[in-house]
Amino acid sequence: MLIGAEFLAMILVVVYVGAVAVLFLFVVMMLDINFAELRAGLPAVSADRRADRHGCWPN
Repeated sequence: MLIGAEFLAMILVVVYVGAVAVLFLFVVMMLDINFAELRAGLPAVSADRRADRHGCWPN
C-alpha cells in the first residue's frame, strides 16, 4: 500500500513539473522574440575571445 502512495506522489510531481514547463513555453512563444534582430545588434565575437574573457583558458 505504501509503495502505491510513493508512486502516486512521484506521478503528481512529474505532472506538475510538466505543466509548469508547458506554461513557460507558452509564455516564451507569446513573447514572440525575434532572435535575428537581437543577433544583428550584437558585435561578432569569436568563441576563443569569449572563452578568454570569461576565464575559461588557463593563463
